[in-house]
Amino acid sequence: MSLKDLLNSKKFRAILMVFGCLVVLVFVFSAGVFVGNEKAKFSYGWGESYYKNFVDPRGPVAALPGIQDPFWNQNYISPHGLSGQIIEINNWGFVIAGTNQTEVPVEVDDNTIIRDRHNNLKFSDLKIGEQAVVIGAPGPQGEIDAKLVRVNNAAN
Repeated sequence: MSLKDLLNSKKFRAILMVFGCLVVLVFVFSAGVFVGNEKAKFSYGWGESYYKNFVDPRGPVAALPGIQDPFWNQNYISPHGLSGQIIEINNWGFVIAGTNQTEVPVEVDDNTIIRDRHNNLKFSDLKIGEQAVVIGAPGPQGEIDAKLVRVNNAAN
């Protein structure tokens, strides 16, 4: 049997098709595992940081009476988000009184989502004295570039 006959045989083509399908399946499976791992890492990190970001920035151990968490330094400001009271509004954003009444500038742009429960708000709807939770990215000059601002307007 010559090489030409081997390449034209039905068995060789079938084996080649099975091998090709296996390669594609391994690639698809690997891509699924990669995406699943990335989603799991994000979900785990979000869950681990939820308490610090939304409940008590000192960490969950601080909620227990008489216990100090030696690994949580209150002097650091979270560069990705904080909650507190809006104390100043400017044309570029606002200033929020965060942890230990630290004043943190928050930059707002056209892509920033501002919400009060189920209602979308505009930047002009924000008022001094409102409680807000800000999630964003650290800016180059110590500000938070807001991606999401959730206002807790108790009057509504």
